[in-house]
Amino acid sequence: MKHVFEIMRQTRRNFLTLLEGHSLATLNYVPGGFNNNLIWNLGHAIVSTQLLVYKPAGLSMYIDDAVIDKFRRGSKPDGRLNNADVEQIRRLAISTMDDLEADFGAGRFTQFEPYMTGYGVALNNVEDAIGFASVHEGLHYGYALALKRMLG
Repeated sequence: MKHVFEIMRQTRRNFLTLLEGHSLATLNYVPGGFNNNLIWNLGHAIVSTQLLVYKPAGLSMYIDDAVIDKFRRGSKPDGRLNNADVEQIRRLAISTMDDLEADFGAGRFTQFEPYMTGYGVALNNVEDAIGFASVHEGLHYGYALALKRMLG
């Protein structure tokens, strides 16, 4: 799992680098043909990992319900995130990764309710969930790269 955690951390660092230097308006902008924006993709990746890993394990998540509702599957950006919201997402990108790795290392994931993802992949244990979360985060990093190209 160590390598999977390294990949996830690098994806999140890449996301943070991608967001650097953009105005709040640019981070909130949804180009034509897209359903989301740069900051939503990072927020969604963070929230989804919490939902994929902690919820089926019956553990409390490190993100409050308001943030989860803004970025969960099926949500859409409303274009009204402010600088404090963006900073919170930036902090969560690192802190939730630290928490996940520490919780896994401490053996906190003692149970897991298996489920089928909307992607068509069965998650039978926490290792499956973390591996899938890594793929999902990479997918949204790719979306963010495409958005950035659209922004010029």
